[in-house]
Amino acid sequence: MCSPGIVLIFVNIALYAFCFQMQTPVQPKLLRELGVDESALGQMQAVFGVFQTLGTLLSGTLMDMYGTRGLLVLNFVSSAVCYGMYYVAPDAWWLYAAQVPTLLQHGMLASRTYLSVHANSDQQRETLLGMTRFAYGAGMMVGPALGGWLADSVDLRAPAGLAAVGSLVSCASVVLLDDGTPPGSATRTEAAPSADAKPPLSVASVLGQMRSAAAKAWAVPALRGVLFIRFVGMLAASLAYRALPIVAKSQFGMEATGLGAFMSFSAAVGAATQVAVVGGLPAMRSAARRAKAEGKPAPFWALSDTSVVLAGLVIVFGGFLLLGAATETAQLYVAVAVMVLGPVLVDVILSGRIASLATDKGFANSVDMAGGSVLRSIAAPYLSAWLVSTFGFASVGHSAAVLVAVAVAAVLSGAVALESPEPAERPKEA
Repeated sequence: MCSPGIVLIFVNIALYAFCFQMQTPVQPKLLRELGVDESALGQMQAVFGVFQTLGTLLSGTLMDMYGTRGLLVLNFVSSAVCYGMYYVAPDAWWLYAAQVPTLLQHGMLASRTYLSVHANSDQQRETLLGMTRFAYGAGMMVGPALGGWLADSVDLRAPAGLAAVGSLVSCASVVLLDDGTPPGSATRTEAAPSADAKPPLSVASVLGQMRSAAAKAWAVPALRGVLFIRFVGMLAASLAYRALPIVAKSQFGMEATGLGAFMSFSAAVGAATQVAVVGGLPAMRSAARRAKAEGKPAPFWALSDTSVVLAGLVIVFGGFLLLGAATETAQLYVAVAVMVLGPVLVDVILSGRIASLATDKGFANSVDMAGGSVLRSIAAPYLSAWLVSTFGFASVGHSAAVLVAVAVAAVLSGAVALESPEPAERPKEA
């Protein structure tokens, strides 16, 4: 039975995604209204990525030191400021300036860390972390479609105004969260250290905590391997998804409404898959672990971590090949549907492994998300734009498929170990 705090976290993840994703189909049109070419979208995303990367590492460390509730409040306040600036922006420079508050816009990082430290077992942690993708997908199903419709039918700035109000509602609600770690929690790191245990806030204390957490994370080879697979997969997916908004318009003729519906479709597929996977996969994997611990053969329906990740990577590999071959809108929909299925399987395993292997969970989650931010918002926009302009849209799908093949080779060769750690392997607690 989930506590009210956990339920509130999932509701706010959905609202956070709804507000953020409403802006996606609107941004190209807003840039045109402000007299800027759509190619500036990549530059704006890169600025967003820089602030996200810097803020993610800082926020993860602060959560390990002081707890998650304060960061959630800062996240929703900064989100409201960002969307408010979108709403009133008189020129394109305001859109760039609106990226500054995103330094503290880390709703998913804070939410995932809160769930990691409030789980009572590894299986519950995997289920809760897996469901974050479903909650985000629920918001993403509605956000882009509604944002595109509001921009085309009501007012171009309406999505930003609605998102600012929604962020303030979330801010008011998270103040009610209990920031402590519940009795029986299977994690060493506490969500909210006691007042006596909290170090004074200073640059030295933050950097010291960051160095300590980094050293402990680097000392776990399995964690390094999991992050490698994670980052390679993120770069592959980011290449494809960053190219989609512009290519969908230029090559497939989608305007804001059509693009919003397309993105909502991909989110719906992801959410449906997430429910199916998270509903049964953790139990199936627990059966495999128990059989291994008892020295017995696993049931035929039990799945190992490695087999699940490989299945996900193979599926997404096929999706990227289909994307590279797409020449019609229907084919694009099929390709994206397949592309969404694979990452759900991979994410359930890797998210749980990061949470179980890391001692300082806030820092480990921040490294995971900071790396993703660099790849999604800095590297991918420029690399995908270069691939499209130099070799055509098909090269994006083909390049992403090659990256996934590298990840598959790393797992098959044994260079990356994905099986759940035995008790002796788990990081020792201080």
